[in-house]
Amino acid sequence: MAFLRTGRTGETPNLAYDLSKVDLEKLLRVSPLREYLETFDPITQDTDNTTPDADAFVPPDAIDSSPGSAVGDRSASANATIPTLVLSPSAAVPNQTITVIGQGFTTGGSAGINNGVDTSSVLIDGDSTGLKAAGVTSATSKIADGGSILINDEGNWVATVVIPINTTTVKPGTYDLKITDNRGAVGTSTLEIVPRTIEVNPVESKVGTVVTVIGRGFPADNIDTGAASTPSVALKYSYGTTTDTVATLVPDEFGNIEGKFTVPLNAPIPSPNVVQAEFLFTPTGGVEAKVVAESHHLVPMPTVTVDPPGGQSGRPVIIVGEGFHSISTVSELRIGGIDVRPSPVPSTDEDGGFTALAVVPSLEFGPQRVIAQVSDVPGFGTFNVSP
Repeated sequence: MAFLRTGRTGETPNLAYDLSKVDLEKLLRVSPLREYLETFDPITQDTDNTTPDADAFVPPDAIDSSPGSAVGDRSASANATIPTLVLSPSAAVPNQTITVIGQGFTTGGSAGINNGVDTSSVLIDGDSTGLKAAGVTSATSKIADGGSILINDEGNWVATVVIPINTTTVKPGTYDLKITDNRGAVGTSTLEIVPRTIEVNPVESKVGTVVTVIGRGFPADNIDTGAASTPSVALKYSYGTTTDTVATLVPDEFGNIEGKFTVPLNAPIPSPNVVQAEFLFTPTGGVEAKVVAESHHLVPMPTVTVDPPGGQSGRPVIIVGEGFHSISTVSELRIGGIDVRPSPVPSTDEDGGFTALAVVPSLEFGPQRVIAQVSDVPGFGTFNVSP
């Protein structure tokens, strides 16, 4: 990067112009400088003329005088470094604390960030909610524990930032974290809001069984200054037109959740159902909103088994049913279409299972269908009749 320094020979230069920001075509049309360059000897590095006063011949429209340029901000003229931000971690969840290292900001030791109503700002994807907008005092203590960030003589600083829970940060993705100091130096880095997911295990099981849920990407549990109260996460199981809250979980410091719930006994058999993990939040100055992560769980058909699975007609067998509705009468129990319900008629237990002793009726040789029905829900099995 080349600079043109102003002032006469032997004098202390009074300003450095960044030539990358100069329109050289316009500059060379100015007579005093053109004459100076025409008499310049590239071998002796000398000229017949005395060094002209650059302030007298650099036209205003040839210089970039915007804030942060060598002309627009004289304090930055000696420091042409582009401000940078380093985030640790660079992937986070709402309400998590990250460390930000700023380098190359305004030098001299007089600049700062988050100093009351100053012109500094801290934005995520242009959103200052819970952070700081220019000319406004931050309404929270999420930046530097609620204090000001002082930039040292070299333009460097370190501070913590609590990621706010707002309408921007609850949406997973990559965003620009943009920080501007009160002298106009701007640094930007990429912040990833990690995906919000939940997994159920097993994905298929009977009513009344216990299912494990693991999730990530939820607001972190955080006790740092400026952090919000940790939102609890409600687990909801939806079947048909009914939704049951089956558990309430609290995320850890990284926004992860883990817990268990029991598949509602009233869920239809069989049925594909929805598991949701939801939390509520109220952004600074805003209204309460809900965020939902979703997965699925399947309730399968009931099962019917016969022990032994085959034999001659007239022999006793044990029929076991599982996955039916609980505490309900077995309304139908047939082998090869013939009713084999014992007396008294069996009922399912609290887990939806039953066991019945039956006698195989006189049937044709070969496989015969076994059917059990509870609360209008059938289950099927097979018994092989031998000679």
